Amino acid sequence: MRFAKYRMKKEGLFLFGLFLFVFLSAGVFAISFNVQNTPCSDTRNIVMKLSDATNAHGELFDRTNYNFYLCSDTPASRDCTGSNKILGLSSPTNAHAEIPSLTSYTTNVCYGDLEYTSTTSASCPDTHIVPILSLSAETNAHIGAFADYGIKICGKLPLLPPAECTL
Repeated sequence: MRFAKYRMKKEGLFLFGLFLFVFLSAGVFAISFNVQNTPCSDTRNIVMKLSDATNAHGELFDRTNYNFYLCSDTPASRDCTGSNKILGLSSPTNAHAEIPSLTSYTTNVCYGDLEYTSTTSASCPDTHIVPILSLSAETNAHIGAFADYGIKICGKLPLLPPAECTL
């Protein structure tokens, strides 16, 4: 009897682990960003606005000068809370941009609870797997979709707290 309970618990943990693996592999917790010339599906999904699809100046999400949008598929806060700065803008509108680690520009574009970094690699590093957009230079830069320029901005997904498991 005791062996049967142990075996059921062991099988239950295995099945739970398999379910969790499949669930996470399916991208349920994934977030994506894209530049588009139509409004985002929800105003809470607007990260910022751009003057064009590429070679663009940027503006804050609530400005009304531009008709291109950097959209997220997940609504999130735009409050700056530490490491969630995507980039700095030289002004609230008609702005050049800089990478998130620089502080020359004081108008910050922040989004959600991801941590953002820049890279000169063609793709995002293993630590920051979410592609956001690209810049023409580290500072005084034009903005484009992720594939447009050599400086890439990538996001790191937050760590989820461990789930409690009771058997």
